[in-house]
Amino acid sequence: MQIVKIFAVDVGGTNLKLAVIDETGTISKRWNISSKSQDAPDKIIDSIIERFKEAGKIDACGISTAGIVKQPEGIVVESPNFPLWKNVHLKKTMESKTGSRVVVDNDANCALLAEYWKGNTAGCKNAVLLTLGTGIGGGCMSNSMLVRGRSGYGGEVGHIMIDPKGGLCGCGGKGHLETFCSSYGLRELSIKSGIKDLPDEVGKIPEFLYMNAVKGDKLSLKVWSHYGTYLGMGISGLI
Repeated sequence: MQIVKIFAVDVGGTNLKLAVIDETGTISKRWNISSKSQDAPDKIIDSIIERFKEAGKIDACGISTAGIVKQPEGIVVESPNFPLWKNVHLKKTMESKTGSRVVVDNDANCALLAEYWKGNTAGCKNAVLLTLGTGIGGGCMSNSMLVRGRSGYGGEVGHIMIDPKGGLCGCGGKGHLETFCSSYGLRELSIKSGIKDLPDEVGKIPEFLYMNAVKGDKLSLKVWSHYGTYLGMGISGLI
């Protein structure tokens, strides 16, 4: 039996994660590439294409990305992690460059579908998933179907209001869950708590704080305590 090979891509605000998987979910190759919030679409696409060419024969390509993705066209309408991305025809561009079928969706929706397929929500008809990273993403499933909403904003739980006097969110609002519990939110919480030796790369801050907390650092423990409070407030609003 011929093995189906899928080129899978997760476009994050600090990293591009790419892999070749088969229909059972087994990974045969993987790549991890740094990305920046100011990267233009062409730069990200070129990086994806370069690894696609290294992957060998591919049957289809699946891409997950933060932000609002218009379906079924695979247009990235906007992304809080990439301010320069406005109405990017990612599916059409990738199909023209690869010659393969391409599917593009919101990263949290993809994560929830993966959990439904192989993970902790397998067999569950109703579920909510949060992705914690450069931003805060969310996916919602009702009766085994993704909740997308009329304009594709269904499940964007990172933009739940936590504190109307809070900091500015990437979407333009204030005090959203994402402003407290994303990697950038952790950086702000750390600065306010008096931590001064933070990594320059925001994506490395969570691990830095975790390692310090394990060692008993009081300031890092304080940051995680605040983080847990805000995250708990956000999750409680979903139940």
